[in-house]
Amino acid sequence: MKKTIRMILCLTLVFTLMVGCTVVNVAKAGTVNGEDVPLGVYKYSVRIAEMYLGVMDAEDMLTMIAMYDSYTASMVYGAISDIMAEAGAPEEGESIWDKAYGETTVGEAVKEAVFDELAKLYVAADIATEKELTLTEEEASALSTAKANLYSVPGSKAAFDEALGKINLTSNQLEDLWTKILLADKLSGNIAEEGEIAPEEVEAYFNDNYMRVKHILVKVGDEGIETIEDAKKKADEILGALASDGDFEGLMTAYSSDVDAEGNINGGEEGYIFKEGDFGNPAFEDASKALAVGEYTKEAVLVTGGSYEGYHIIKRYEMPENYFADNAENLTSMIESTLKADAYEAYINAETEKAEIVKNESKIKGVKLTVIK
Repeated sequence: MKKTIRMILCLTLVFTLMVGCTVVNVAKAGTVNGEDVPLGVYKYSVRIAEMYLGVMDAEDMLTMIAMYDSYTASMVYGAISDIMAEAGAPEEGESIWDKAYGETTVGEAVKEAVFDELAKLYVAADIATEKELTLTEEEASALSTAKANLYSVPGSKAAFDEALGKINLTSNQLEDLWTKILLADKLSGNIAEEGEIAPEEVEAYFNDNYMRVKHILVKVGDEGIETIEDAKKKADEILGALASDGDFEGLMTAYSSDVDAEGNINGGEEGYIFKEGDFGNPAFEDASKALAVGEYTKEAVLVTGGSYEGYHIIKRYEMPENYFADNAENLTSMIESTLKADAYEAYINAETEKAEIVKNESKIKGVKLTVIK
């Protein structure tokens, strides 16, 4: 009798799950402070990460929908931008996902980074709720309008739900994700308003972090440069000439490919004045940062991806006199934003460290990444 009752209860549970499968997503990528991170939300965020890396199936309807989702993109892109910049392009015939990245691969690193960003998002949304931060009517209306606009991509809400359903994602879960993103933005603004940055902090940050460089760029497509190996050979020849006569400016004028439509080399007489992260290319930035004023890279630096792909010979220059004072208004605005963003990131990272986070490793590892042959 007891065995029969247990069987009936089990069948009832199975039936309940089957009936509710359109509204209840029992699969999860993990939990954050007891709240489920639906597997569908995670898979969708990974899909947007794939797009950022240029890996997408243009015939896949879910990908087409994701292309118009600026909310989720704003969260995901920051999480994987460093991976993209550091990994560089894959070798011919190699999948970007199999490319080595530290002790792992780009694919596994991206999947981990997406979950970590979702965890921080859930923590931030919780804190925003505790602080009683809410969406304005205009924000809530804009969010609903954005979702309705996505319906037009596949042609109808039914087709939209069907596309999302392929990864067990519901439209309500997607809207909840967007709401969390907006709440996190509100929290960031709230914390920024509470913090004050003294003028001397701004100038100290400029002195400690900004650098001025010029470079000689040799890339595929230059005269006589048909392969990246050709570019390396030419860059080494230029380095040899530089070691002989030390005329960096002359060699730069003669050989650098970094020339704009008006004939300016390196953007003009000043060259490039920037801080780490502005170029979005760690190879170039790290090499520049390692130089003392007056030094140049003794080996050509390979930069992959973008219009500056090729070999670079970089020289660091002294900052122009009175540069900070002459550009104080713009620099202050940019640096204050950077300092506030850094403070918020440190705050959320610390709060996330304290949070109870459970990662469903098997589900995350089981997520298949798109492979374009």
